[in-house]
Amino acid sequence: MMASSSLLRKNVCYIGDDNDYRKKYFWNKKTKTIRQLIQDGLFSNPSHSFDEIVELFRLTPERLDRPIHSISTERYSASAAIGFACGKQVYCFPWLNDYWVERLTLRIENIIGNVKKIGGIVILPTSREQYVQHLVDQMVEIGNTKKFLPDLEL
Repeated sequence: MMASSSLLRKNVCYIGDDNDYRKKYFWNKKTKTIRQLIQDGLFSNPSHSFDEIVELFRLTPERLDRPIHSISTERYSASAAIGFACGKQVYCFPWLNDYWVERLTLRIENIIGNVKKIGGIVILPTSREQYVQHLVDQMVEIGNTKKFLPDLEL
């Protein structure tokens, strides 16, 4: 079964970004803060308190009133917290090389732990399984992308 874009939008959180909120508010040139985005999510999904989410994702209170693109690597935790507040079930990291996996290990572990508590799924794409095998329950090897290119006959 193929998931529709509206179903994906409702259930998937892209970690490291503000998840399309930028586009939603671009017309009026306002960039919402992390605090505002979490509060917006809690308005429609009041399953946790604001303070509980800040604590769960170990967000720095001094950074909550900044836009997500202004908080360096904490944006990974902040975007996951926003998705959590919105009731998302699938969390997808961008592709991470071994340097970034190592640098973000504590954040990744925290995000995975919180998502597992709600029965969610985390997707963590990388090319080196040895760097993530201690972080995940299951690995799925996609394989060489060249295998998916059609053979061209000239």
